[in-house]
Amino acid sequence: MKISGGPIKKTKKKLPMLIPFLASIIRYGYELTEALEARDFDSIEKRTSLIDLTHGFPDVLLYILSISIFSLYIYMDLF
Repeated sequence: MKISGGPIKKTKKKLPMLIPFLASIIRYGYELTEALEARDFDSIEKRTSLIDLTHGFPDVLLYILSISIFSLYIYMDLF
C-alpha cells in the first residue's frame, strides 16, 4: 500500500484554507487588545469597578427560604 503524498504535499493542499484562518485569528487578537486597552485593563492602579460581596444574616435567611420553597415545589410536583 502506497501512501499518496508526504506531509509537505498535504500541507500545501491545506494552505489555502490555513491562511484565512490565521488572518482571522490575528485580526481577533488585535481587536481584543484594543478593547482591553480602551477599558484601561493595562493600568497599574487598582481597579475600583469590582466590589467585595459580603453575606449577612438576612441573606442567609433568604437563601434558606428560597431553597425550602424550591424543595417544596419539587416535592409537590412529584406527588
